[in-house]
Amino acid sequence: ANLGSVRIGDCIEHAQIDGRGLIWVGWGDEAASWETNQDWRVPGLDWPPCTYGLCAFDETGAVKTIPEGVSEPIVHSYALNVGPDGPVYACPYPSFEILALTPGQPLHKWSTDLEGPKSIIVRPPFALALGGWEPEEDHVVLLRLGTTGSQEIGRWRMPQLTWREHPYDFAVARGDVFHVIVDGQWHRWRLEQFLLASA
Repeated sequence: ANLGSVRIGDCIEHAQIDGRGLIWVGWGDEAASWETNQDWRVPGLDWPPCTYGLCAFDETGAVKTIPEGVSEPIVHSYALNVGPDGPVYACPYPSFEILALTPGQPLHKWSTDLEGPKSIIVRPPFALALGGWEPEEDHVVLLRLGTTGSQEIGRWRMPQLTWREHPYDFAVARGDVFHVIVDGQWHRWRLEQFLLASA
């Protein structure tokens, strides 16, 4: 087998691979100041990739996509959903707008009232966000997406996450499914379940 390595920096929040083989990396808010990231340069960028908050790399380490056209610079990559095909979706701090990123195509974005979602599912015209800043760590919020904005149309408290100091041990979205680990138990929650519950 051919083995190789690609530098993706420190203070990583997310690292996921899409169906094209691109490596999508999102960083935390300390990445830009992290000492080991300071000397990191790649062709075509003036600053270390982590200062953009979110990037897609190919297997050689070349940057293929950075989020251009965001309302505010990405400081922390909160929620990222890299499915097997189609756009990659993110909901970063501080704007918490939902971003749809496809290499080689313009960015699309929707404004939201979300604050600190852990994971997000997007299937226009709907989006589903898991978690948030206190006291919403155990909430799931269903949004209807418009042209550039969104409207909340459903909200649930998940009993598996309630009354715990830390609502979950691990949570990630892939395509239309949340994968959540709580006390060693793996839960799968699908967008379709919440659409049916809101009908």
